Amino acid sequence: MAYPDDRAAHADVMMASQFAEDRRRRQSRFAHNVHEDDADEADDANWDEVVDVICTGRGRLVAAVAAAAERAGLDVMLADGPAADAGSDPEHLDAVLGITDEETVAYLRALTADFTPLPAVEADIVTRVVDGPLRPELPKRPIGTFDGATLRDWGMACVSSPYGVLYTRVFDPVVSASYAGVDGPVEAAVLDTIDIDPDRATDSVERWLTSLEGTPDGVPVAAGSFQRLVFDNGLVVGAVVESPTGARTVRARHGVMLSFGDGVRQSGNGADLNLRETAQVALVSRTASRFARLELLTLP
Repeated sequence: MAYPDDRAAHADVMMASQFAEDRRRRQSRFAHNVHEDDADEADDANWDEVVDVICTGRGRLVAAVAAAAERAGLDVMLADGPAADAGSDPEHLDAVLGITDEETVAYLRALTADFTPLPAVEADIVTRVVDGPLRPELPKRPIGTFDGATLRDWGMACVSSPYGVLYTRVFDPVVSASYAGVDGPVEAAVLDTIDIDPDRATDSVERWLTSLEGTPDGVPVAAGSFQRLVFDNGLVVGAVVESPTGARTVRARHGVMLSFGDGVRQSGNGADLNLRETAQVALVSRTASRFARLELLTLP
């Protein structure tokens, strides 16, 4: 069985072309903000449950993204991530996520084959100065020049972020706008606008994440524990989630999001932050990439 591999340029070119076609199909901000599932012909009756997106993995970010996806009008399932094995190989993303299923491990290792060994995790969140959001692309406007090395470097940057995520689709189901930055265009899903201390940006984000803990309003409740991905002809079509009533197969029309970042706990007392500026907390990705990371967006 063939798995997606960021080294295979021809595969990602096809996915980038699909991405461009997806954007033409948008008819509203949310209802058509995801591309059509390649398994649309599958019989939903064969699944225990059908949702738009499954969010799972490590850290507090997964719950924040799941809540944002729900606010965007998507049907979301939040699943607890498996516990990482302290004795497992830290050079692979499956070990970081605590995944042992053979087929899921093969898929993740194919996606990160160019990242071995995994880069060290950086300590701070990225603050990006952007112009935008940009005007939607014209229906027949071609996508930019494909650069596989750029996607590899971006993927590694996301893996080394304390707030990194992986989607099983190249198109982020909660992306709402394109932005222009000094290092090129990005796709960004704005999760919130917060007050920040520009001298302690990471602590400001940690303060925001902490404020979400223990607030059930708007935050989905975990439906069970993620076990493995489900494939159909090499494509991810869902996941198996262990619930109190047993294992359930859940179809994800628009993919599965796995959060592998665990955040950075506050280096100081959040109460003494000098909150004198505002910034947008956003999940940022690049065209044709499956990787994203939480960043702070500011205007010049």
